[in-house]
Amino acid sequence: MADRLASLLTRIADEESALPADDLHQLSDLSASSAAAFERAWPTLSAHRRRDILHRLAEISRYNFEVDFFPIALMGVRDQDSGVRLTALDMFWDAEAPELIAPLLRLLHQDPEVTVQAGAAQVLGRFVLAGELGQLSHQVFDHLTSDLLTIINDLERPLLVRCRALEALAAASLSEVQALVQDAYQSQEDVLRIGAVAAMGRTADPCWVSIVLAELESDNPSMRYHAARAAGMLALNELVLPLVELLDDPDSEVMIASIWALGEIGGDEARSALECLLDDGDIGDLARDAIEMTESLGGLPLPPLRSLGS
Repeated sequence: MADRLASLLTRIADEESALPADDLHQLSDLSASSAAAFERAWPTLSAHRRRDILHRLAEISRYNFEVDFFPIALMGVRDQDSGVRLTALDMFWDAEAPELIAPLLRLLHQDPEVTVQAGAAQVLGRFVLAGELGQLSHQVFDHLTSDLLTIINDLERPLLVRCRALEALAAASLSEVQALVQDAYQSQEDVLRIGAVAAMGRTADPCWVSIVLAELESDNPSMRYHAARAAGMLALNELVLPLVELLDDPDSEVMIASIWALGEIGGDEARSALECLLDDGDIGDLARDAIEMTESLGGLPLPPLRSLGS
């Protein structure tokens, strides 16, 4: 293993050559000594190379559930380059280790970059859901939700960070959540309104269905995108037909979010609509994945999160 890692590190360090992407799976399940060797080599790479490595590892982990790049992801969130830290957060899309909560909260509270703070809040949403399912201690869960409430209520915080914190907290059965989501939706700020719709899906509460239905027809493509994601999370059959109509949306990200949502809801109508896309190039591949995942227990990975304001 040491010889293979040394060879891989040599090729990674050669930034005149393309990143050996096909061999990066070798960085999975590193021993303590191998992780230390990788960490020594890490700062010698350019920020662009470090970001590229983390991006590729995140892609691998989304389609190969057996790999484990956790030590490298932790290295990434401690990086001096904000772009590297943000890319590293993408690697935690399926995070389960509670020891990650503390470094994520530090990023949320202290990172100088707004996008990194927001990304940390997004990942923390996974742990809110875990706590809601009884997979965290009450003490850890209470601390996490209290921190997120503090961020949401801090009017000095950037809107994007407050929105992502609201979306993260929305999975918790707290008395404050419904009022916070309603207040955000009634705001005059588009970013807050879109963030509220994103949070509605996380609540899994059908009380929001009429709002989500209305916003699937919004003139704002960012709102339609987040409404489609919310519709998939709510997983109600009455949302299938409006999602099918979004399969012709002029915004490609809205269309992709709709494919994902139909895969989450499932059923004959959703499957029939997805089958009509099978011969449509790249979209056909996404539709095929959606059809396959409706028949499994795992569900589809969420589509990449679009900016609330774009």
